[in-house]
Amino acid sequence: MKDLDMVNGRVFIRDSVMEHFGMPREIMGITQNSNRATADAAQYIYATNVLMPRLRNRQDAINLQLLSAYGDDLLWEYDDIIPKDREYEKATAFEGWNTGLLTKNEAREKIDME
Repeated sequence: MKDLDMVNGRVFIRDSVMEHFGMPREIMGITQNSNRATADAAQYIYATNVLMPRLRNRQDAINLQLLSAYGDDLLWEYDDIIPKDREYEKATAFEGWNTGLLTKNEAREKIDME
């Protein structure tokens, strides 16, 4: 088995399958060369490139095939699943509040406060 290099063959096949489906390594728990930034980027890439197209297809199918039978004014939509950059939102909220571009409630909304 050692001479046949089975372990590296399995790793190659695993990586090839994940690349084919657009799955980042960190989503599957492979964290050998990962840090917090790459894990956050992997979640963003996975949500944007893999999950969103599937959700759009499902949304279109439900709206066209199912809801049209119950009325023309019905529309099914999903919530946004793309993770936001919390540090950026926090910085823009504070900067907007300090410069007077945002109201207190708008700044609170950016950082998910009531």
